[in-house]
Amino acid sequence: MASIDVFSGVGGTSLVLERCGAETVAYCECDPSARKVLASRFADGSLHAAPVHEDVRSFAAPAADIVVGGFPCQDVSDAGHRVGLTGERSALVWHLLRIARESGSRWLFIENVPGFVRRGLEQVERHLVCEGWSVRYVIVAASEVGLPHLRKRCFVLARNEARPPTGDRLVVPRVRHGPHGREPERLAGACDAALTRGARIRLLGNAVCVPQACLALARLLGGRVGTTWEKSWNAGRAPDVSSSVPCPRPRCPTPIASDGTGGSGSHRSARGVTLSLSRWVRCRPSRGKWGTRVSLRQYELRSRAGRLSAEWTEWVMGFPPGHTRVERDR
Repeated sequence: MASIDVFSGVGGTSLVLERCGAETVAYCECDPSARKVLASRFADGSLHAAPVHEDVRSFAAPAADIVVGGFPCQDVSDAGHRVGLTGERSALVWHLLRIARESGSRWLFIENVPGFVRRGLEQVERHLVCEGWSVRYVIVAASEVGLPHLRKRCFVLARNEARPPTGDRLVVPRVRHGPHGREPERLAGACDAALTRGARIRLLGNAVCVPQACLALARLLGGRVGTTWEKSWNAGRAPDVSSSVPCPRPRCPTPIASDGTGGSGSHRSARGVTLSLSRWVRCRPSRGKWGTRVSLRQYELRSRAGRLSAEWTEWVMGFPPGHTRVERDR
C-alpha cells in the first residue's frame, strides 16, 4: 500500500503506517528542522526514503493508496485563533483534500486537535461526501494507549467509494502500548547533535501524532491482524480504540512546542492544576505537587539544569529513543 505523508513533521504517522506494511512514496513538510530529521531517519532505515516536498500548495501528488496528514491546528484549536478553516494556516486542509483527489487514493487519514470537530470537520465532511467519500472519525487520548499524559486528538478516516479496492492489507502489528521501554537512563547533551535540545522539543511538541495513538487509524475500522481494511469497514463496527491494558490516569502534562524554548505555555495536570511542563520536571517529588509521584532517580533523569531533555520528551511522547536526533554533517 503506497502512502503520501502531508504535513509530515518528524514522520510519526509514517512510522506507524510503515510498521503496518505501507510504503511512503512522498512527504511534504515546510519546516527545515523537521526535514533534517526525516533525512536522518531515511539514512538509518527507520523510514522509507522518498522525495520531501516543501510547499503543500504546489505539491503535485503521485499515485497512492492512502494520503495522511495533520494540517496546522492554530485556527481550529481551543488555544488558538478559533476562526476555523477561514484562517490562513488551517485552511491548508483543502490542499490535503486536493492531494487525496489528485493521487487517486482510496483512503484519507486526517489528524488534528479536538477543536477541529467544532470548527471545520462538518465542512470537510460535506466536501468529501460530495466527492464520493464516506467518513468516520473518533477522538483518542494518548492516555488511552498507555502514555502518561492526556493529549486528545481527533482522527478522521475516509474511504473513496468511487475508487476500486486495491486488495492490499494494512496489518495491525501486535505491539505493547505506552512509551518505548523505561525512561532513558542517560541524557545525552545537544553539543554533538545538529539540532539543539530546544529545536528537538519544539518538533515533538508540534508532532502530528504520537505513534501509539496513530494505531487508532487501524482500530477505528475494527481491523485485526490478517484482515483487510475493506472487510473491517464493510462490517460497520463502531469505533473501538480502547487499550487492551488498563488506562492509567495521566501523570504529567502534554509537551507543547513552547516547552522547548522556555515559553509560558500552560498545561492541565491530572489534578486539574495549570502549570508548564518545565516547572513539572523541576518539581522535587518530595513536595508531592502536580499530582505526580516519582522517585528521586526519576526526577534526576527528567531534569537536567532545570530544562527539559529531548530524550525524555521523545520517551513521554512515545517516539523511539533518538528519533529527533540529527548527527552533524561530516
